[in-house]
Amino acid sequence: MRLIITYFNINLIRKWKDAILYLKSEKDNQELFINLTKTQSILNEKIFRIYIKDDLLLFQKEEGSSIYTYNEKYIKKFLNKECFISKRPINQFIISEKEKNGYTYFLLNESLELTKIPFSPNFIYKNFIIDHWNREVIKNYNFKDQKLLWEKDISTYGKNKTLNSEQIIPNEIDGQLLGFEDSIYVPLQGGQLLCLDIYTGEKKWIQDYNGRSGFYSLQNDKIYKHDGLSLLEIDVKTGVILRSKIFSANNESELQNFYALNTFWTYDDVIILYGLDNRVILLNRQTFDLSDSVNLQTGISTDENNVIWHENKLYILDLNNTLHVFEKD
Repeated sequence: MRLIITYFNINLIRKWKDAILYLKSEKDNQELFINLTKTQSILNEKIFRIYIKDDLLLFQKEEGSSIYTYNEKYIKKFLNKECFISKRPINQFIISEKEKNGYTYFLLNESLELTKIPFSPNFIYKNFIIDHWNREVIKNYNFKDQKLLWEKDISTYGKNKTLNSEQIIPNEIDGQLLGFEDSIYVPLQGGQLLCLDIYTGEKKWIQDYNGRSGFYSLQNDKIYKHDGLSLLEIDVKTGVILRSKIFSANNESELQNFYALNTFWTYDDVIILYGLDNRVILLNRQTFDLSDSVNLQTGISTDENNVIWHENKLYILDLNNTLHVFEKD
């Protein structure tokens, strides 16, 4: 890939609709919200943070301040009170309103309607609110009446060993849950992936992938897992491995000493991994063959939004707040 442009003093990048947006700091500490596609400012005022879900864009001017919406035509003050937005990987907006004795939590939908919920959830899927703050137990609540539907102790599923020991310890949730059709997928610390029925909590299957924990991503009807040393493609219905790639055991020299870190990014055409040596690797999602690679001088945070693939361009925001834009040759 070839580097086509570099931007400095960038605090954040996001994909919104068909554009790439970035938040830029200027000398007067004003932060401009810029549309890269049109290379113009769309919000020329101080911005603390932005939040995007589908076509909905929210922003705050200060932490804990009023929430504004933006729709390319006007800016509207949505909540004029002290509140906070939490957007975990569940792809939902959770609004927490500060009160005298704590917080009240609301779920915000695309129509800007607020629904009060009893707690700040870890995962929301279909019409269910999932709580797993206790990493050994999953609780599933019906969204409509917020009653507990089922509770599942997952500590006895699969084997979990202490580091450098054969001692068996209770298993725990180890990562973000995934959802597909009527199933939720639970990564376990012992390296297994547990599939539960969303309606009943009953186990559908559990698969062990070499006893190594790792990181998971769902793309269309496939689950992908990497454990640093290898990449797996997993069938959502059975948990069976469909395709695998051990980085050190192939004839692609760029991958011989590659060790993948934390979050990775899956798209329809490519899978993107970030390595310990500051290399970004692009693999063809259909074949797992090496498609391209980029060597970085500065590391990146593995936040899910710091690497974006869009229209054959790769956007990478590094730890020095420099945005690098690459284009495929």
